Amino acid sequence: MSTPKIDISGINLIKTFLIVGGSLALFYFGKNLIMPLLVAAIIAILLDIPTRKLKKMGLPNWLSITLSLIVMIIFFFLLSWLISSQVNAMADDWPTIKEKLTEKLNGLSQWANQELSWNYKNYIDNNKNMVQKAELFCKLFFIFPTKLTITILYYFCVRHFSFDAKTALH
Repeated sequence: MSTPKIDISGINLIKTFLIVGGSLALFYFGKNLIMPLLVAAIIAILLDIPTRKLKKMGLPNWLSITLSLIVMIIFFFLLSWLISSQVNAMADDWPTIKEKLTEKLNGLSQWANQELSWNYKNYIDNNKNMVQKAELFCKLFFIFPTKLTITILYYFCVRHFSFDAKTALH
């Protein structure tokens, strides 16, 4: 019994590279367009289920959509508040965490120097850089949920409640 071979021709390989490369280029250069569309699609999919259930309960279409949006906005605000309060609590404890982490890493460095003849002075300098990078990461982690909530609210308010000035005056 013979097994068929996979035909990898130059044309198919070039097509594959063009499709993959084009997709990656589209995602990289079109991220300013794709990310809001992706967030909007995810929100629309998530809001479709409660909207349908509210319609089945007999509520009008406009009321079911409004209630779903209000619940989503409350959910995002609560999620932002929860994440920011946890990050703030960690930021308050950061000096203690930093001190204990430095102490443990210094002990590890000294053990490695004794057992493995490792120069721990360079390691401590690298440690300080790593702690600074961790501080920067924590700051960015705190800012992201806030910006995400503001962006979602902006797109919701501007896209759904925008109006033409000419039609508003008549």
